[in-house]
Order: sequence, then structure tokens, then C-alpha cells
Amino acid sequence: SCYSRSFPKDLLMSFLPLIAPTTCINPSFINWKTGRRYGVCDRRKKKDPLMQCVKYENLRGFIVIAFQCKKKGTIAPTTSSLYVSFAVPELRKGRRYGNAMRRCFARVFVPMQVTLAAGSYVSFAGVTEILYYKNSENRVYSLDGGWNIPADLNTDEILPYHTTKPNGASVLVPGFFAGIDAAVKELANFDLKTLMEPALYFAENGFQLPYLLAGLIATNYNDITLLRTEDGKNVFTNPETGKYYKLGEIFKQPDLLKVLQSIANNGVGEMYNGTWARDMVSLVKKENGVMTMSDMSAYTVNWKNPINTTYYDYLASTSGTDKAGSGGVELLEKLNIMELADLGSGSYLSNSTKLYWLASIIRFSNFISLYLRTVPNAVDILQREFQLNFSLQNRTSKEFTDSIWNQMSKPDGMDDINKKIKKLLGGHSSLATNSASHSDGVVAMDKEGNVCSMIHTINSLPWGTGLFVHGIALPHSAAINKNYIKQLKPGTRLNSELQPAIVFRRVNEDKVRNLGGSFKPAMAISVVGSSLREVTPQLLTSVLDENMNPNQALYRPQFMLPSLGSYWQDVQVQRCTFDQNVLQDARNKGQLITEIDDKTSRGSYGLGVLIYVDKNGVRYAASTPTLDGIAESEA
Repeated sequence: SCYSRSFPKDLLMSFLPLIAPTTCINPSFINWKTGRRYGVCDRRKKKDPLMQCVKYENLRGFIVIAFQCKKKGTIAPTTSSLYVSFAVPELRKGRRYGNAMRRCFARVFVPMQVTLAAGSYVSFAGVTEILYYKNSENRVYSLDGGWNIPADLNTDEILPYHTTKPNGASVLVPGFFAGIDAAVKELANFDLKTLMEPALYFAENGFQLPYLLAGLIATNYNDITLLRTEDGKNVFTNPETGKYYKLGEIFKQPDLLKVLQSIANNGVGEMYNGTWARDMVSLVKKENGVMTMSDMSAYTVNWKNPINTTYYDYLASTSGTDKAGSGGVELLEKLNIMELADLGSGSYLSNSTKLYWLASIIRFSNFISLYLRTVPNAVDILQREFQLNFSLQNRTSKEFTDSIWNQMSKPDGMDDINKKIKKLLGGHSSLATNSASHSDGVVAMDKEGNVCSMIHTINSLPWGTGLFVHGIALPHSAAINKNYIKQLKPGTRLNSELQPAIVFRRVNEDKVRNLGGSFKPAMAISVVGSSLREVTPQLLTSVLDENMNPNQALYRPQFMLPSLGSYWQDVQVQRCTFDQNVLQDARNKGQLITEIDDKTSRGSYGLGVLIYVDKNGVRYAASTPTLDGIAESEA
């Protein structure tokens, strides 16, 4: 029954405030070079190595992976507790990675990329988006290291993902290394070569293969993905057994090591002008792609002014953009409507009215962004249907939000809106959901109040195209984003759906919106996964409105992206996690809700990392309970 299945999680939720640590703690019990993780699965068992930890993995939902402390450096990634085991001891020594930006970058270059991921769900050929608050300047920096579209790309040549046919047209110009390099030079002021030491170490010496990566290798060890090229076969075939790497075997990546050594010694130009870039272009062309060295060498990151809005006594800041359909614009629009809907009290788990409106607002704003990114003349069509101009400037303004809420809140307002959404998506229901995006996120805050929120992604299924260049997987991001690319000019930057955010609290009655004056950092949030656009506002209201700590917010049930073919009418929830009476009341109000089983829901989650600072300066941090991430601070 639902009761018997949900009882352990409900019981855990009731005790979270009691069992959450009350002082700063440090679960890193090892030197990172051992390649083992102690205390990750159960902090009371300091002698459990990786292989013993496997038996505890099914209990992840019952293990608190959060902390609270005051005025300590803090970091929380969605995955790779091994990374934290490396980063925090260095922080404690007060060298190399001493501020929030350095911690974010430590997260990316060290073991997770090489060890626990191996190019599966994040890649050195991916992209990144970074938001950084520099306390000494009272300024938020926004960096866009997103995908560039090759200048000669024809969208008709982009094949569906996981095809046996040549799929080079699915490859876009990556921005990950360019973005990291630019941010390191501008904001972190440290040696890139030094930061890459752990990645080099694990590529050369290997590590025990964890169960998640072992499962992905076993599933994808076929001619479509890992065996598609000799490069891929060499990476994932154990030379001692002649078979694919299995759980617990020592996994080494000598091809990747050579690339990383070149980057460490010569800079990131290797990725855009060097041997790796030339070999990547050659392979893509061989696979019927159109990538050129000009596409690679012309890549530059974009520094933009962040965009902001107030939300009750808070100021939310997210990635800058020049496109109305971007993730940052969408997030601010949601917060503005949520404030007008007065959703600042009550829980969507027990209050069907809040569940109804929160789901409706999120669906509506998501649809608008989807339409703007995928349909020609979308602004004109939307204005004809809704009598509203969804321009970039309007979507982020309070006045425009008033007009949206006036339509939504009138009698039968959402019924009319839902009909228009279904009409506009007629024949395009396949655009409505996209569950093939793999990413990673990290948030960090240092003693001085500098804050970082970062996301990096491949927008692909594991290992993407199955094409490998010197150990680095090439994502099939063009196949995933084909409908978006159709609306953009070749050679331009792809619109981003990512929504990293930093939230500031008003500390006095002064209404002037100055960072560092009337406002102080209160929260950093980064959400990845298929439902990142649905879950980000849920986490924000859970923490900011319901006064939950990050661990409580991340453990509570969430509603997820609409189901395929629903024409953006429903939201999905995991069966037995919501009260049936609340669900039925929300349905009676007009919100379609589809219940899905546990296995299906795992591919639809929004996976978050949070840092929150309360009014007394106490910091709370947590990482999503469904992945191998932990939150940690300096002891």
C-alpha cells in the first residue's frame, strides 16, 4: 500500500530537524590519493571503504548528508563525495582553493570528472554556466560557457540520438574548458595546472569502479555507444580481462591523461586549437558532421549582466541573457507570479490550493519558454493568443507579471490558458518533454561571503554520440536540442535552460536594491536533471517561504515535468509520495496530475544542491539524496 511504502520517508522527515548535525562536521576521513571513500555511506562507520559502501546504497534515503555551521567555508556538489574529500582538506590548509569560486572549480577538475563520471553524464566536451557573487565588489558575475552551433550546420542532417548511422552532425562546439579558463583567470586567480593534479592522478593510477558507473558501462557496452569507435573500446575494455570494466575493478584512462597533461602544461588552447581539436573535427567530419577548426578557434565565453527580481524580502539573481526563452528569465517570471499568487505560506504537500497554483504557474512559464525557443514568430503568435508580449524585457518585469496573473486568476482563467497551450502545441507534443539531459551542479560559499552557483552539462544520454576523441566523449547535444537549433542562426550561441541562482536577503527596511548594502547572501542553488525547471522554484519556496533547511527541502516529494504527449497539461509525481486527498483536490481544481512508479520517476527527478544562511548567520547545506554528493565545510 502507499502507506506502508511511504512510511519510512515520512518518518525520516519528521525527525530531520532532530538528527541534522548542530555543529560543523567533516566526513572526509582519507587522503584523496587513496581513491577510497570513508564515511560517505554511514558517518558512524569510518572504516567502510568503497566496496563495503555498496551495501549501504539502498539506504541513501535514510542517511543525512547535510550540516549546519556558522562562518565556515561551505561546498555542496550533486555528485562525487570523493571530490569533497579532496577539496575540503585543501580549504582547511588555507591554500589553493580558499574562496568560493576556487571551490566551484575544484569541483569540476578533480576526481569526479575522471573517476565517477568518465564522460558518462558530464564531459570535458560539455558546457558550463556560472554565477558568482564577489563580496568585496558587491557584484554578481554571470558567465555563459554554452554550446556554439557550427557555422555550416544543417539541422536536417541531425539524426536522432542512439542511431547506428553516422551522427557527427549531433556534435556542437563545447564551452566547458573555455568557460572554466575564463572564470579562473577573472575570479579565482590560481594555477590551473595545480588544480588539475587530482584529475591527472586518477587518470593515470585509476580507481575502484563504483556501482553507478559500472552499471552504465555494462548497459552501454555496445556498437551504438562505447564500442562505436576504437577509442571508446580502448577506454572501457579492461586489458587484463578483455571484457568491459566491472564493479570494483581498477579503472584507468591513459588516453584522457595525455589530453589533460597537455592542457595542464599548455592551457585550454589544446581543446580549441591543438591536437585534440583537430582530431575531434576530423572525426566529426568522418561521421557526416560539419565542424571546422574555425568553429573551434572562434569560440569565446560570454560575460553578461545577471538579471534580478525581488521576491518578498529577498532578491533573486540568475544568469544574464539576451534571449526571452532562457532559463534565467523563466525563473524570475515564476517568482514574480508566485509572489502575486501569495504562495509564501503553507506547503504544497498539504495545501491543495498551493499545489494547484504552483504547478500551474510553473507549467505556464515553462511552456512560454519552450514556445519561444522552438517556434518561428513565437512572440507574435503568443501575443495573438494571450494578448501579451513575451519579450525579454517584459518577462522580467513586475508590471508584465501583473498582466499574466490577471489572466490566470480570473474565473476559469487557467482553464482558458490550458486550452490555448494545448492548441498551440497541437502537432508538437513531442516538443513538450526532454528527459535526456545529464548535468552536474555545485554551490559554494566562503568565510568572506563570496558565493558561487555553477552547472555543467552534456545535454545528452550517457556518452552521447558514442564518439570518443582521446578518451573524451562527444555529446549528442544537437540531437537533443534540434528544435531549439532550428530557430537560431548557424554560428551563434544556443539558448540555455539552466537556472543557477543566488538569493539575497533584505537586512533592513531600506528599499534600495543594492547588493551588499540592503541585501546580504542568503542562498545559493543549483538544480540539474530532467525536471530542473519544475524543481528549482519548489526548492526556493520550501526554503524561503516554509523555512525548511536545505536537507528537508531536498528530501521532500517533488512534482516533475509533464508526461510525454500531455501537451503540457499535467505534472508527474512519484506514486505514494503525495497525500491522495491533496492530489484529488488539486485535480478537482483543474490541474492534471499523473502518478508514476519509482523506476520511472528516477529519470525525471530534479536534483539540487543548496546552501542557506539564516538571519543569525548560521549556514545550512545539503546535496540531493539520490546521488553520491555530500555537503561539507571546513572544520
